[in-house]
Amino acid sequence: MNRAGILRAAFLWTIGCTLFAQQVHVPILGYLWDSRFHQLRPLLGTPGASAIGSPIDTPEPLAAAAIGKQQNLAVVLTGETRAAGLLRLQSPATLQALRGVRPGAARIELSPEGSAAAFYFPDGGSFKWSAACPIDRPIRWTFPSSRYAIRSPASQ
Repeated sequence: MNRAGILRAAFLWTIGCTLFAQQVHVPILGYLWDSRFHQLRPLLGTPGASAIGSPIDTPEPLAAAAIGKQQNLAVVLTGETRAAGLLRLQSPATLQALRGVRPGAARIELSPEGSAAAFYFPDGGSFKWSAACPIDRPIRWTFPSSRYAIRSPASQ
């Protein structure tokens, strides 16, 4: 085989490799709320060999987040008004406003199954609770917080 034939074979082999190459995707173990930088980040890799990925892009900055057990959605508070929203964590992430929750919640908590969310409003002294998942249905219950003790997760 002459030099031109070798170059042609090498060129065709290179083109074939790039056409049929498979992309490698790093598995996502879950998502983490970075309270220091107010960002939601994926946890990439495998158990025992993982790393924190780049923040999830959202149309508005996040103030707080509670991530569902299935790791496919997060209930978030967005912007300075702390408006409630539902962030679906598929690619690309989509943000949807939650109806029936007024802006200004100080805290979000999800039930262990992720089927209900509670929002705490310190200024009005009340909780709002949604018991439907996906948590995108109107809120139906409001409770006065004076009847319930609120403890920080760190103190439990």
